[in-house]
Amino acid sequence: MTFKVATQCGDIACGCGCVEVDMDTPGTIVLRDTQGREVYYDNREWAVFIAGVKDGQFDLSPEALAELAAEDAAKKAETAPEPAPVG
Repeated sequence: MTFKVATQCGDIACGCGCVEVDMDTPGTIVLRDTQGREVYYDNREWAVFIAGVKDGQFDLSPEALAELAAEDAAKKAETAPEPAPVG
């Protein structure tokens, strides 16, 4: 399988909630999240899913988006390298 990620996501290892999509197998679309979980769709299911995305069915509330942003900032702060000692 050849997974592709949106250019807006950059590195999938960022942990930012992006997904990868594989469409190499005829009639099967595979969606993989940052933890490696995969969901398989046939062409009809994929079309319904994409229509739902475009319709905003999966949009998060402003509160949920703020919570995710805070969690992301906390994760980045935990993994930030220590500053080099001066002197």
